Amino acid sequence: MSQQPNDLVITGCGVVTAPAKSRAALGDALQGAYAGPLKLEGFDAAPMLSNRKLLKAAAWYHGYGLAAVEECRRDAALAAGAYQPEAIGLFVGAPPSSCFDNVNYTNAVRQSVDPATGMPSETAFGKTSQSALGTTILKGLPNNVLCYGAIILDAKGPNSNYLAGETSGHLSLIAAARNLRLGRLGAAMAGAYAYPTDAIVTSMQRQAGNLREGRGDRPAPFAVSALDAGTVGADGAVFLMLERRDGAEKRGAKVQATYLGAATASAGTGPCSHDDAAFEGLAHAARNALAQAGAAADQIGLVWVTGSGLPRVDAWELAAVDQLFAGAPKPAVASLAPVFGHLMEAGGLLECVLAGDLYRAGEVPAALSMGQTRFGKLGFTGTRLSADKPLALVLRAGAEGDFTAVVVRP
Repeated sequence: MSQQPNDLVITGCGVVTAPAKSRAALGDALQGAYAGPLKLEGFDAAPMLSNRKLLKAAAWYHGYGLAAVEECRRDAALAAGAYQPEAIGLFVGAPPSSCFDNVNYTNAVRQSVDPATGMPSETAFGKTSQSALGTTILKGLPNNVLCYGAIILDAKGPNSNYLAGETSGHLSLIAAARNLRLGRLGAAMAGAYAYPTDAIVTSMQRQAGNLREGRGDRPAPFAVSALDAGTVGADGAVFLMLERRDGAEKRGAKVQATYLGAATASAGTGPCSHDDAAFEGLAHAARNALAQAGAAADQIGLVWVTGSGLPRVDAWELAAVDQLFAGAPKPAVASLAPVFGHLMEAGGLLECVLAGDLYRAGEVPAALSMGQTRFGKLGFTGTRLSADKPLALVLRAGAEGDFTAVVVRP
């Protein structure tokens, strides 16, 4: 059982987003060339799946996750038999079920209400529900990607499902790493899927005043003007293949990044009651992640921030990064949000492998750089990346005060 901080490597990445629907397509997207909608309108996962029958028992948005699982398996070149099924795990971050999954049943219940009692009648429901498919409720289960993804991978090892908003993807990655380091697994896939463009979710965000409507179709995180505040949700899924280094080398896998450490934290003040000091939770998670990685702040050359565009969350990230690098060289700061939108549960994962792409290019693309935002006013204006500061720090800040941080070596 190894406890070395550099014993885990990322060997595959599956991505399904509007700007890019494969690992190979990410290069153009990073330059900000994609200007289309962030909703995966009409996306068909079937051509990407080896077993299309799985979609019959899944909701439409589960197709995002299943397609990314399949894409990740292919990108990692994980052939059948590379590991025993009991040595493969799957860890998934998921959003809550959509209300539309149960619309037929909801309508049937409403139609069966007895006016005299105000309660549904079982006899009447038996008649009104006949138009509803028997799989309606099953199709909406939030762990369907975990279930059917495990079938795709033939994964029979430890697994778990997380519904924790913006930090869900990181929690799945942290769980995968823990099980690998404990020797329970030889390979683990971790990731998440999101569909914040769902009409119900969008309506809730609109009522909360969180949407950036009429001011552009992408978030404008850390904007100097408060008029630019607000988020823009994006559909998508991202999954990463995580393996022990010795196992990856044995099967000749290509290493895309080294996973060094991670940590979680919370503002601890309860939902909807966070104050300005909540950023301490994010700073605490970042420091703990660095400690687990055996790294110092002056080794960080790139910080990925959430960049949701929500003023409260942006303020937390600004304060946490400023505190973390007080007295240390300022790293480059980047966010995928201006290009990919706010990926919600699926965020914070793609950054782990894209760090390598940026380091090889030697610079953060202008479309992703936060140097022209309020980060620039704090001195974080650099875009150049070099081997003398070889680590990347990936932060996730959730609107409910949940925080995660991951350290990788590109």
